Amino acid sequence: MKILLTVAVLFLGHFTIVAQNNINEFYKGRSSGLHKEYFSNRTLANEYTIKKGNLHGEKKSYHKDGSLLNSAQFNNGKFNGEILTFNKNGDTTDIELFKNDTLLYLKQTRYTRKNKLKLYQETTYANYSTLKTFLFPSSIFISRRATKTSKNSNSLYYETTFYKNGNIKSIAQYINDSPDGYCTLYYKSGKLKQDFNFSDEVLNGLSKEYHESGAVKSECTYKNDELNGTCTYYDKEGTVASTEEYTNGKKVKMKGV
Repeated sequence: MKILLTVAVLFLGHFTIVAQNNINEFYKGRSSGLHKEYFSNRTLANEYTIKKGNLHGEKKSYHKDGSLLNSAQFNNGKFNGEILTFNKNGDTTDIELFKNDTLLYLKQTRYTRKNKLKLYQETTYANYSTLKTFLFPSSIFISRRATKTSKNSNSLYYETTFYKNGNIKSIAQYINDSPDGYCTLYYKSGKLKQDFNFSDEVLNGLSKEYHESGAVKSECTYKNDELNGTCTYYDKEGTVASTEEYTNGKKVKMKGV
């Protein structure tokens, strides 16, 4: 049995994107077979298998109270499969999906001390680049509503997020996991806040923003993610306050009304 320093246990017990390239180096030189490592109080800290000098199979790490901290899958020294991380209450706080040491997907959930959900985030990766991230600190959960489509057999779905009070926070349309179509945002009160349109993953078309009273706050047109055309701004009474002209994202004319 080995008694580990706390710093070593912390390094081994928490998997991150940064640590993935170094973790197998830490285990090199260990003999083949099952290994168990312990905290200074003799409770189990880590258990894993070494095969031909590399981590292989499932590696488990534990909190000092004996509850599971995380579980990771390895194949000949490479992350391959899910890494699950848990808090002391047994709630899943992180889900990471790897294939041959490459991160494909990350889901993070955080709770308050009273075990209430305070953050939910999902990120999809390709070649270590972020493709899509959902980050809603004030939302309580996300629901997806799938819709059949015949457009090149693409996957079309709507994603809805909610505030803690139960009111809708946003509704967005995705095709093949990319924003495509209208997205609508709402105030916490449930009143409409903004609507805009995505086409080919970029903003295109009219974007409207609203005061919480319901009156239009601004109207702007986008082309390929850049302001293009006239932007009109309104006061809370709905009267035009000013306009601005844009061409390919550059302001070309401005006047007050």
